[in-house]
Amino acid sequence: MEKHWYTIGSFTFANTWLAFIIAVILTLITVRVRYGQYAINWYSNSAFIFIMVWKFSIILFDIKNIFSHPYSIIYFNGGIKGVWLGVIGVLLYTYLYYKRKEDQHFIFPAWIITITVYQLTLGILSQMSITALIAFFINIGFVYYSSRDGGTQIIILFTIFQLLVQSVQGSIWSLTTAVYLVVMVYFMILSWRGKRSE
Repeated sequence: MEKHWYTIGSFTFANTWLAFIIAVILTLITVRVRYGQYAINWYSNSAFIFIMVWKFSIILFDIKNIFSHPYSIIYFNGGIKGVWLGVIGVLLYTYLYYKRKEDQHFIFPAWIITITVYQLTLGILSQMSITALIAFFINIGFVYYSSRDGGTQIIILFTIFQLLVQSVQGSIWSLTTAVYLVVMVYFMILSWRGKRSE
């Protein structure tokens, strides 16, 4: 999917950033209403970890430029490497949270809600609203079933559908696809460990 850019004053940002922010906000509201305070604590912390690590990981990858131009940290981020570090940070935090809490049934639905809103928003911003709307309604079904049965089958089917959407949008070989696959494997491991501990 083609990336579009917007400018407000001297600040330029991509449509993917805007879609992500909207997805996080709407997921926060949904998680709060549906699952309560303990769920929103995990989600808000996860979102904060991802954004902070992604944004400021540029210090690790371009330290010379940061020292030469300190204000550049406001306008730049860690890029693809920063995204991966952010994902790793969230997965580690989720693992620690998963070990502490007995009830984690909201984790996978929250992921699905985030992706559902993100895809819809990004599709509308990228003028691919028909594909985005079709994917949205199918994803709503995944949201419903994930809240009832967050098993391995739902995890795999949801990820396969996201890969199909990515291929339709012409971005099957992308960072987004790789993240979907990594998160799928991660949730499968969590589900497997949860069943073993029962």
